[in-house]
Amino acid sequence: MAEDTTLSSTLPLALYGLDPAGQGALLPVLAGHLGGVCRTLCDGAIVQLKGAQPHLLGQVRVVGLVVAIDTTARCTKYTIDDSTGSLVCILWAELGQFPSEPVFGLASQVAVHGRVSMYRNTLELYVKHITLVTDPHEELFHWLRAIHTHQTYLTHPVDSYTSSAARNFLDANQVRSH
Repeated sequence: MAEDTTLSSTLPLALYGLDPAGQGALLPVLAGHLGGVCRTLCDGAIVQLKGAQPHLLGQVRVVGLVVAIDTTARCTKYTIDDSTGSLVCILWAELGQFPSEPVFGLASQVAVHGRVSMYRNTLELYVKHITLVTDPHEELFHWLRAIHTHQTYLTHPVDSYTSSAARNFLDANQVRSH
């Protein structure tokens, strides 16, 4: 009997970083979508997938313009605007080092990879990697991937107080909700 080589329906979830462990590839998102589909938690964010259990959100990717820079003793905060909203992206200084001058200036177009978190009722992105966008088509391709991901995989926000599936997921993973 021939082996079935068709892709399973769960494969795209792992490709978009939506596996249950919250690890995997980067999930392309728009800042305006984050507030609508994420329920933020102390240790990350949770999203509801179409036809699946709630999942912890892994690494995300945002592309936009730097509209504000704030350097403190421990970190540099970049505010990134992608035309759907703005997101504070925090680049922490390495242990034992002082943060250097901001690498990117105002109005620079950047791609930011990191983990979504909540601090004082504000969504933030803890930066893992930030790069300057040099390809004029990169922002457009990012938008297309983000819209496709949103329409194909993401649904309404998770309400952990009313959704039994979300409550079970949070209890099983011992995640505290804000």
